[in-house]
Amino acid sequence: MGGRKQQQGIEGATERLRALLADAEAALQLVTDEVERDEGQDYDDTRARLGELHEQAAALVTKAEELLERARAVVAGAEKRVENSNEFVSAFEELVSGLESAADTLDPESWDWGDEQQPEDGG
Repeated sequence: MGGRKQQQGIEGATERLRALLADAEAALQLVTDEVERDEGQDYDDTRARLGELHEQAAALVTKAEELLERARAVVAGAEKRVENSNEFVSAFEELVSGLESAADTLDPESWDWGDEQQPEDGG
């Protein structure tokens, strides 16, 4: 009886994780588009805001990694290795990977701001 409810719960959680990742990717694309649209502007405010977003994303990655380890432990400790449980962990792994990528993209150090151009002397 309880097994079916648990499966539905795991399936629902897996779907929510994948939806969260899709939302994070869409939000990241919006941020990227906005920064690129502001090309030629004074980037100080944008850089500062990206720095804040990067810190928040990095903290989210750390928390997601902790939760992923707990999810792995729960699945490994379960008496029955349910396919849905493994699917849930896979979705969580995708979320962590996506969040790491988002954090890297939000890092202001990874952007070419055009104000630190090195002279090209060919040598």
